[in-house]
Amino acid sequence: MWKTIGVILIFSAVNCNGQKLIQFGDIKKLNDKVNTSSEEIMPLVSNDGKSLYFVRARHESNEGGEDTGHDIWSSNIKDNDYEEAKHNFGKLNNIGNNAIVGISKDDSKFYLLNAYKSENKLEKGVAITDNNFSKPTFVQINQMDYSSEFYGFYVNPEETVMFISMKGANSKGEEDLYVSINQNGEWQQPVQLSSEINSSGFEISPFLSRDGKRLYFSSNGHGGEGDADIFYVEKIGEGWTNWGAPINIGSNINSSGFDAYFSEASDSVAYFASTRDAEKSDIYSLTISWKEVEEEIVEVIEEVIEVIEIPEEIIVDNNPPLPNPHIGNIYFDVDKFFIRKEAEENLDNLVKIMKEMPNLLVTLEGHTDKTYLVETNQILSENRAKSARKYLTNKGIDKSRITIIGYGETKPDIPCDECTPEQHQKNRRVEFVLSWKK
Repeated sequence: MWKTIGVILIFSAVNCNGQKLIQFGDIKKLNDKVNTSSEEIMPLVSNDGKSLYFVRARHESNEGGEDTGHDIWSSNIKDNDYEEAKHNFGKLNNIGNNAIVGISKDDSKFYLLNAYKSENKLEKGVAITDNNFSKPTFVQINQMDYSSEFYGFYVNPEETVMFISMKGANSKGEEDLYVSINQNGEWQQPVQLSSEINSSGFEISPFLSRDGKRLYFSSNGHGGEGDADIFYVEKIGEGWTNWGAPINIGSNINSSGFDAYFSEASDSVAYFASTRDAEKSDIYSLTISWKEVEEEIVEVIEEVIEVIEIPEEIIVDNNPPLPNPHIGNIYFDVDKFFIRKEAEENLDNLVKIMKEMPNLLVTLEGHTDKTYLVETNQILSENRAKSARKYLTNKGIDKSRITIIGYGETKPDIPCDECTPEQHQKNRRVEFVLSWKK
């Protein structure tokens, strides 16, 4: 075998049109006129910017008391501050789960969680009322499946598109995201979004940006900082089913707790709910800004300075022998991809070795048992590898040194047809494969 060495590439870069990159920052916890020791979630601001609507759960003043469902509350926004919250919404609040999930562009119509087909009862679906909060009317969605235990909805101000979070017949894991289009006044059958968005975990709290170009949601299926992180995807082309890959909005927003229910109030302010400071969710505001980024077109000019061919067998490898390539697998709970406490020792040993040997690379190979669908197991195995990668990068290992592969159920550690719980456990794992940087 012969190896060619000595090729040099020369690059030149040319700046062209600028692009805008969205940035999130300046988090502020809302005052105690909004946040209480109860749970506050689902913030949504009126289109005139004067009222903040949200949900309060487990509060003694809720309809039926703190042991029933959650109620709609609101706070007037004045001089960038929030007045005492109220929940005088008449019969919109009952013992079920009540929330505002969409406001028309002129603030004349409100879309509501709950079908309101009968009084004082939770019935799955969406209803609509006017700005006097009159008796709601049920919203018919063609061929809608109401068998899911939990639902989330969002209707855009133009009332042209509705995003739904639910566990449907073909869901990848827990709740997936779906979209229904309003055609000639009729809401069409919900269409499931792609597997790049929907994971083996849950996707909840959908919200469409005010310019209609980004879909925000919260998920525990794409890795991240904690129990659930906020992500967004960029719209591709026409229609409402083509989106880019999920982007985490950042560790300055997402915490080790539960972060969800992101909503934009204007071009520069947004809201979300989080358990970062307490056991129950509070509502926070944040700023949105845009950074001009120069897009580069890179012109590559290849120039061969010198080509030398030498027998590959005489090339000297100065790297020491690889460390034990089987440091020790890490294992996972059923249908989960979070790192167990007992797995941290093996990961910390790997961190130590990689810091001592800067030319060392690792491939994280994720695996599952075969208790779920093949497609679901493939995604789950990838998420397990991603969780291990996140642990390593948080400990200071550069992401470029880590490769992840998901094998699903195709490479069991213990092949078995009727597997025991112990055999299933051995198969739910991530393995480490070490190599030297070439």
